[in-house]
Amino acid sequence: MATAAAAALRYFPSSLRTRDYPGPNSTIGSVTVSSRRRHCAAAVAAPSREAEPSSSLGHLTRADFPILHQELDGNKLIYFDNGATSQKPSSVIKTLDEYYRSYNSNVHRGIHALSAKATDAYERARIKVANFVNAADSREIVFTRNATEAINLVAYPWGLSNLNQGDEVNLCCSMLPIEEIVTWSNKVGAKVLVDACQSVPHMAVDVQKLGADFLVASSHKMCGPTGVGFLHSKFETLSSMEPFLGGGEMIADVFQDRSTYAEPPSRFEAGTPAIGEAIGLGAAIDYLSHIGMEQIHEYEKELAAYLYENLISVPNVRIYGPSPSQTGHRAPLCSFNVENVHPTDIAEILDLQQIGKSARVDVDGQVN
Repeated sequence: MATAAAAALRYFPSSLRTRDYPGPNSTIGSVTVSSRRRHCAAAVAAPSREAEPSSSLGHLTRADFPILHQELDGNKLIYFDNGATSQKPSSVIKTLDEYYRSYNSNVHRGIHALSAKATDAYERARIKVANFVNAADSREIVFTRNATEAINLVAYPWGLSNLNQGDEVNLCCSMLPIEEIVTWSNKVGAKVLVDACQSVPHMAVDVQKLGADFLVASSHKMCGPTGVGFLHSKFETLSSMEPFLGGGEMIADVFQDRSTYAEPPSRFEAGTPAIGEAIGLGAAIDYLSHIGMEQIHEYEKELAAYLYENLISVPNVRIYGPSPSQTGHRAPLCSFNVENVHPTDIAEILDLQQIGKSARVDVDGQVN
Protein backbone atom coordinates (compact mmCIF):
# COMPACT_ATOMS: atom_id res chain seq x y z
CA MET A 1 0.00 0.00 0.00
CA ALA A 2 2.80 2.39 0.83
CA THR A 3 4.43 1.53 -2.50
CA ALA A 4 1.21 2.36 -4.32
CA ALA A 5 1.02 5.74 -2.59
CA ALA A 6 4.63 6.51 -3.41
CA ALA A 7 4.20 5.42 -7.03
CA ALA A 8 1.12 7.60 -7.44
CA LEU A 9 3.04 10.61 -6.18
CA ARG A 10 5.78 10.13 -8.76
CA TYR A 11 3.48 10.82 -11.70
CA PHE A 12 1.28 13.80 -10.88
CA PRO A 13 0.30 16.03 -13.83
CA SER A 14 2.59 19.04 -14.30
CA SER A 15 -0.46 21.28 -14.75
CA LEU A 16 -1.24 20.90 -11.07
CA ARG A 17 1.84 22.94 -10.22
CA THR A 18 0.01 26.13 -11.21
CA ARG A 19 -2.43 26.12 -8.29
CA ASP A 20 -1.72 28.37 -5.31
CA TYR A 21 -0.32 26.44 -2.39
CA PRO A 22 0.53 27.31 1.20
CA GLY A 23 4.30 27.52 0.69
CA PRO A 24 7.44 25.47 1.22
CA ASN A 25 7.20 25.49 5.00
CA SER A 26 3.65 24.13 5.18
CA THR A 27 2.85 20.48 5.63
CA ILE A 28 0.95 19.22 2.61
CA GLY A 29 -0.63 15.81 2.92
CA SER A 30 -0.89 13.40 5.78
CA VAL A 31 -0.93 9.66 5.18
CA THR A 32 -2.10 7.83 8.26
CA VAL A 33 -1.54 4.08 8.22
CA SER A 34 -2.69 4.16 11.82
CA SER A 35 -1.52 6.23 14.72
CA ARG A 36 0.53 5.59 17.85
CA ARG A 37 0.07 8.87 19.60
CA ARG A 38 -0.52 9.41 23.29
CA HIS A 39 -2.83 12.21 22.28
CA CYS A 40 -3.28 14.83 19.57
CA ALA A 41 -1.59 14.18 16.25
CA ALA A 42 2.15 14.44 15.93
CA ALA A 43 3.80 14.67 12.52
CA VAL A 44 6.66 12.27 13.04
CA ALA A 45 8.69 10.07 10.77
CA ALA A 46 8.93 6.35 11.42
CA PRO A 47 12.19 4.39 11.56
CA SER A 48 13.70 3.23 8.29
CA ARG A 49 13.94 -0.47 7.54
CA GLU A 50 14.86 -2.31 4.40
CA ALA A 51 12.46 -5.22 4.70
CA GLU A 52 8.79 -5.00 3.81
CA PRO A 53 6.39 -5.31 6.76
CA SER A 54 5.12 -8.70 7.81
CA SER A 55 1.98 -9.48 5.85
CA SER A 56 0.42 -11.95 8.27
CA LEU A 57 -1.61 -9.57 10.45
CA GLY A 58 -2.66 -7.40 7.53
CA HIS A 59 -3.86 -10.36 5.48
CA LEU A 60 -5.72 -11.83 8.43
CA THR A 61 -7.54 -8.65 9.40
CA ARG A 62 -8.28 -7.21 5.94
CA ALA A 63 -10.80 -9.99 5.36
CA ASP A 64 -12.72 -8.81 8.45
CA PHE A 65 -13.63 -5.46 6.85
CA PRO A 66 -16.39 -5.76 4.20
CA ILE A 67 -15.73 -2.31 2.73
CA LEU A 68 -12.20 -3.38 1.75
CA HIS A 69 -13.52 -6.30 -0.33
CA GLN A 70 -14.65 -3.98 -3.12
CA GLU A 71 -12.70 -2.93 -6.19
CA LEU A 72 -12.95 0.50 -7.80
CA ASP A 73 -12.02 0.76 -11.47
CA GLY A 74 -10.33 -2.62 -11.18
CA ASN A 75 -8.16 -1.62 -8.21
CA LYS A 76 -8.40 -2.75 -4.62
CA LEU A 77 -9.40 -0.03 -2.18
CA ILE A 78 -6.44 1.21 -0.11
CA TYR A 79 -7.58 3.12 2.96
CA PHE A 80 -5.03 5.48 4.52
CA ASP A 81 -7.53 7.72 6.33
CA ASN A 82 -7.85 5.84 9.62
CA GLY A 83 -6.80 8.95 11.51
CA ALA A 84 -10.07 10.57 10.38
CA THR A 85 -12.29 7.51 10.84
CA SER A 86 -11.62 3.79 10.80
CA GLN A 87 -13.51 1.15 8.87
CA LYS A 88 -15.71 -1.35 10.71
CA PRO A 89 -15.16 -5.11 10.99
CA SER A 90 -17.99 -7.54 10.32
CA SER A 91 -18.34 -8.33 14.03
CA VAL A 92 -19.23 -4.71 14.82
CA ILE A 93 -21.69 -4.49 11.92
CA LYS A 94 -23.28 -7.77 13.04
CA THR A 95 -23.61 -6.53 16.62
CA LEU A 96 -25.37 -3.36 15.48
CA ASP A 97 -27.68 -5.34 13.21
CA GLU A 98 -28.53 -7.75 16.03
CA TYR A 99 -29.38 -4.92 18.41
CA TYR A 100 -31.74 -3.19 15.99
CA ARG A 101 -33.30 -6.45 14.83
CA SER A 102 -33.65 -8.24 18.15
CA TYR A 103 -33.72 -6.00 21.24
CA ASN A 104 -33.94 -2.35 20.22
CA SER A 105 -35.24 -0.55 23.30
CA ASN A 106 -34.45 2.30 25.66
CA VAL A 107 -32.19 1.75 28.66
CA HIS A 108 -32.58 2.27 32.41
CA ARG A 109 -36.31 3.02 32.23
CA GLY A 110 -38.39 0.30 30.56
CA ILE A 111 -39.90 -2.46 32.72
CA HIS A 112 -39.86 -5.19 30.09
CA ALA A 113 -37.53 -7.84 28.69
CA LEU A 114 -36.23 -5.87 25.70
CA SER A 115 -35.28 -2.90 27.85
CA ALA A 116 -33.56 -5.15 30.37
CA LYS A 117 -31.53 -6.82 27.62
CA ALA A 118 -30.58 -3.48 26.05
CA THR A 119 -29.61 -2.06 29.45
CA ASP A 120 -27.44 -5.07 30.22
CA ALA A 121 -25.68 -4.82 26.84
CA TYR A 122 -25.21 -1.06 27.22
CA GLU A 123 -23.65 -1.38 30.68
CA ARG A 124 -21.50 -4.33 29.57
CA ALA A 125 -20.09 -2.02 26.90
CA ARG A 126 -19.18 0.46 29.62
CA ILE A 127 -17.39 -2.29 31.55
CA LYS A 128 -15.51 -3.28 28.37
CA VAL A 129 -14.33 0.30 27.89
CA ALA A 130 -13.25 0.50 31.53
CA ASN A 131 -11.28 -2.74 31.26
CA PHE A 132 -9.76 -1.69 27.93
CA VAL A 133 -8.18 1.43 29.45
CA ASN A 134 -7.72 -0.16 32.90
CA ALA A 135 -10.09 2.18 34.74
CA ALA A 136 -10.54 1.44 38.43
CA ASP A 137 -14.35 1.46 38.17
CA SER A 138 -16.80 1.35 35.26
CA ARG A 139 -18.55 4.37 36.84
CA GLU A 140 -15.50 6.37 35.76
CA ILE A 141 -16.55 5.96 32.11
CA VAL A 142 -19.03 8.49 30.72
CA PHE A 143 -20.48 7.85 27.26
CA THR A 144 -20.58 10.93 25.03
CA ARG A 145 -21.35 11.63 21.35
CA ASN A 146 -17.64 11.80 20.54
CA ALA A 147 -14.34 13.02 21.94
CA THR A 148 -15.24 16.62 21.10
CA GLU A 149 -18.30 16.48 23.33
CA ALA A 150 -16.24 14.77 26.03
CA ILE A 151 -13.74 17.64 25.95
CA ASN A 152 -16.58 20.16 26.16
CA LEU A 153 -18.10 18.21 29.03
CA VAL A 154 -14.89 18.86 30.95
CA ALA A 155 -14.28 22.40 29.69
CA TYR A 156 -17.79 23.64 30.43
CA PRO A 157 -18.73 22.42 33.94
CA TRP A 158 -15.23 21.99 35.33
CA GLY A 159 -13.79 25.03 33.61
CA LEU A 160 -16.59 27.38 34.70
CA SER A 161 -16.10 26.34 38.30
CA ASN A 162 -12.31 26.28 38.40
CA LEU A 163 -10.77 28.54 35.74
CA ASN A 164 -10.16 32.20 36.52
CA GLN A 165 -9.05 35.27 34.63
CA GLY A 166 -5.40 34.89 33.64
CA ASP A 167 -5.29 31.09 33.86
CA GLU A 168 -3.49 29.46 30.94
CA VAL A 169 -4.66 26.49 28.86
CA ASN A 170 -1.98 24.64 26.87
CA LEU A 171 -2.94 22.63 23.77
CA CYS A 172 -0.23 20.20 22.66
CA CYS A 173 -0.47 18.25 19.41
CA SER A 174 2.35 15.78 19.70
CA MET A 175 3.46 12.60 21.44
CA LEU A 176 4.38 13.58 24.95
CA PRO A 177 5.53 11.84 28.15
CA ILE A 178 2.12 11.99 29.82
CA GLU A 179 3.21 10.52 33.15
CA GLU A 180 5.94 13.14 33.53
CA ILE A 181 3.59 15.94 32.53
CA VAL A 182 1.04 14.78 35.10
CA THR A 183 3.74 14.82 37.79
CA TRP A 184 4.82 18.35 36.84
CA SER A 185 1.19 19.51 36.65
CA ASN A 186 0.30 18.13 40.06
CA LYS A 187 3.09 20.20 41.60
CA VAL A 188 1.43 23.43 40.48
CA GLY A 189 -2.20 22.34 40.77
CA ALA A 190 -2.84 22.11 37.01
CA LYS A 191 -5.21 19.58 35.46
CA VAL A 192 -4.32 17.35 32.49
CA LEU A 193 -6.75 16.22 29.78
CA VAL A 194 -5.48 13.64 27.30
CA ASP A 195 -7.08 13.37 23.86
CA ALA A 196 -6.42 9.68 23.27
CA CYS A 197 -8.34 9.28 20.00
CA GLN A 198 -5.16 8.33 18.15
CA SER A 199 -3.63 6.17 20.85
CA VAL A 200 -6.41 4.06 22.39
CA PRO A 201 -6.98 2.13 19.11
CA HIS A 202 -3.28 1.53 18.48
CA MET A 203 -1.49 0.85 21.75
CA ALA A 204 -2.22 -0.33 25.26
CA VAL A 205 -3.44 2.60 27.37
CA ASP A 206 -3.54 2.41 31.16
CA VAL A 207 -5.37 5.38 32.67
CA GLN A 208 -4.29 4.49 36.18
CA LYS A 209 -0.64 4.44 35.14
CA LEU A 210 -0.91 7.66 33.14
CA GLY A 211 -2.60 9.43 36.02
CA ALA A 212 -4.21 12.14 33.87
CA ASP A 213 -7.24 13.92 35.30
CA PHE A 214 -9.28 13.33 32.15
CA LEU A 215 -8.94 11.12 29.06
CA VAL A 216 -11.23 11.14 26.03
CA ALA A 217 -11.60 9.00 22.90
CA SER A 218 -14.01 8.37 20.01
CA SER A 219 -15.51 5.05 18.96
CA HIS A 220 -15.37 5.71 15.22
CA LYS A 221 -11.56 5.88 15.27
CA MET A 222 -11.25 2.49 16.95
CA CYS A 223 -13.31 0.32 14.56
CA GLY A 224 -16.56 1.22 16.31
CA PRO A 225 -19.68 3.11 15.19
CA THR A 226 -19.96 6.87 14.86
CA GLY A 227 -21.98 8.86 17.37
CA VAL A 228 -20.38 7.63 20.58
CA GLY A 229 -17.20 8.33 22.51
CA PHE A 230 -16.18 8.33 26.12
CA LEU A 231 -14.66 10.36 28.92
CA HIS A 232 -12.64 8.82 31.73
CA SER A 233 -12.02 10.56 35.02
CA LYS A 234 -11.78 9.45 38.62
CA PHE A 235 -15.16 8.92 40.25
CA GLU A 236 -14.39 11.54 42.89
CA THR A 237 -13.61 14.12 40.19
CA LEU A 238 -16.78 13.35 38.24
CA SER A 239 -18.81 13.54 41.45
CA SER A 240 -17.54 17.08 42.04
CA MET A 241 -18.61 18.30 38.58
CA GLU A 242 -21.92 19.87 37.61
CA PRO A 243 -23.88 18.26 34.74
CA PHE A 244 -23.21 19.42 31.21
CA LEU A 245 -26.79 18.89 29.95
CA GLY A 246 -30.20 18.50 31.55
CA GLY A 247 -32.63 15.69 30.77
CA GLY A 248 -33.93 12.29 31.71
CA GLU A 249 -31.97 10.00 34.00
CA MET A 250 -29.50 12.64 35.24
CA ILE A 251 -31.61 13.74 38.25
CA ALA A 252 -31.78 11.78 41.51
CA ASP A 253 -34.49 13.74 43.37
CA VAL A 254 -36.57 16.82 42.58
CA PHE A 255 -37.97 19.07 45.30
CA GLN A 256 -39.94 22.30 45.10
CA ASP A 257 -36.88 24.44 45.74
CA ARG A 258 -34.00 22.24 44.64
CA SER A 259 -32.91 19.02 42.96
CA THR A 260 -30.09 16.56 43.38
CA TYR A 261 -28.11 15.00 40.58
CA ALA A 262 -27.64 11.31 39.95
CA GLU A 263 -24.23 9.83 40.61
CA PRO A 264 -21.75 9.60 37.74
CA PRO A 265 -21.89 8.56 35.01
CA SER A 266 -25.69 9.00 34.83
CA ARG A 267 -25.57 12.73 35.63
CA PHE A 268 -23.62 13.29 32.41
CA GLU A 269 -25.77 11.08 30.15
CA ALA A 270 -28.98 13.08 29.93
CA GLY A 271 -31.77 11.69 27.77
CA THR A 272 -31.67 8.63 25.56
CA PRO A 273 -28.03 7.75 24.84
CA ALA A 274 -26.54 6.24 21.70
CA ILE A 275 -27.43 2.73 22.82
CA GLY A 276 -26.68 0.67 19.72
CA GLU A 277 -23.53 2.66 19.08
CA ALA A 278 -22.23 2.05 22.61
CA ILE A 279 -22.93 -1.65 22.24
CA GLY A 280 -21.11 -1.54 18.90
CA LEU A 281 -18.16 0.14 20.62
CA GLY A 282 -18.09 -2.81 23.00
CA ALA A 283 -17.89 -5.15 20.00
CA ALA A 284 -15.03 -3.08 18.54
CA ILE A 285 -13.14 -3.42 21.80
CA ASP A 286 -13.69 -7.17 21.69
CA TYR A 287 -12.25 -7.20 18.17
CA LEU A 288 -9.14 -5.19 19.06
CA SER A 289 -8.59 -7.14 22.26
CA HIS A 290 -8.82 -10.44 20.41
CA ILE A 291 -5.97 -9.36 18.12
CA GLY A 292 -3.98 -7.90 21.02
CA MET A 293 -2.89 -4.30 21.40
CA GLU A 294 0.81 -5.16 21.58
CA GLN A 295 0.59 -7.10 18.32
CA ILE A 296 -1.27 -4.21 16.69
CA HIS A 297 1.32 -1.73 17.90
CA GLU A 298 4.28 -3.77 16.63
CA TYR A 299 2.67 -4.30 13.23
CA GLU A 300 1.93 -0.59 12.90
CA LYS A 301 5.57 0.24 13.59
CA GLU A 302 6.54 -2.03 10.69
CA LEU A 303 4.00 -0.34 8.41
CA ALA A 304 5.20 3.11 9.42
CA ALA A 305 8.82 2.21 8.71
CA TYR A 306 7.87 0.87 5.29
CA LEU A 307 5.80 3.96 4.50
CA TYR A 308 8.62 6.32 5.51
CA GLU A 309 11.19 4.40 3.46
CA ASN A 310 9.04 4.60 0.32
CA LEU A 311 7.94 8.21 0.69
CA ILE A 312 11.45 9.52 1.30
CA SER A 313 12.55 8.03 -2.03
CA VAL A 314 10.00 10.06 -4.02
CA PRO A 315 11.45 13.20 -5.70
CA ASN A 316 10.18 16.57 -4.42
CA VAL A 317 8.60 15.03 -1.33
CA ARG A 318 9.57 16.45 2.03
CA ILE A 319 8.61 14.50 5.15
CA TYR A 320 8.01 16.50 8.32
CA GLY A 321 9.01 15.38 11.78
CA PRO A 322 12.14 13.93 13.38
CA SER A 323 14.27 11.41 11.54
CA PRO A 324 14.60 7.86 12.91
CA SER A 325 17.87 8.72 14.64
CA GLN A 326 16.52 11.80 16.42
CA THR A 327 13.77 10.42 18.64
CA GLY A 328 12.51 7.29 20.30
CA HIS A 329 8.91 8.49 20.16
CA ARG A 330 7.55 7.78 16.69
CA ALA A 331 4.05 7.38 15.34
CA PRO A 332 2.90 5.41 12.29
CA LEU A 333 2.13 8.73 10.63
CA CYS A 334 3.85 10.69 7.89
CA SER A 335 3.02 14.32 7.21
CA PHE A 336 4.62 15.45 3.98
CA ASN A 337 4.87 18.25 1.45
CA VAL A 338 5.13 17.84 -2.33
CA GLU A 339 6.89 20.84 -3.80
CA ASN A 340 4.54 23.29 -5.57
CA VAL A 341 1.53 20.96 -5.38
CA HIS A 342 -1.62 21.74 -3.40
CA PRO A 343 -2.67 19.13 -0.80
CA THR A 344 -6.11 18.60 -2.32
CA ASP A 345 -4.48 17.83 -5.66
CA ILE A 346 -2.35 15.16 -4.02
CA ALA A 347 -5.45 13.69 -2.38
CA GLU A 348 -7.28 13.65 -5.73
CA ILE A 349 -4.34 12.01 -7.51
CA LEU A 350 -4.14 9.30 -4.87
CA ASP A 351 -7.92 8.84 -5.06
CA LEU A 352 -7.55 8.00 -8.76
CA GLN A 353 -5.46 5.05 -7.56
CA GLN A 354 -8.19 4.18 -4.98
CA ILE A 355 -5.94 5.37 -2.15
CA GLY A 356 -7.86 7.24 0.53
CA LYS A 357 -6.01 9.82 2.63
CA SER A 358 -6.55 13.20 4.27
CA ALA A 359 -5.60 16.69 3.12
CA ARG A 360 -6.61 19.14 5.80
CA VAL A 361 -5.82 22.38 7.57
CA ASP A 362 -5.34 22.32 11.34
CA VAL A 363 -7.15 24.69 13.66
CA ASP A 364 -3.93 26.69 13.95
CA GLY A 365 -3.88 27.23 10.18
CA GLN A 366 -1.17 24.70 9.32
CA VAL A 367 -1.94 22.47 6.35
CA ASN A 368 -1.32 18.76 6.87
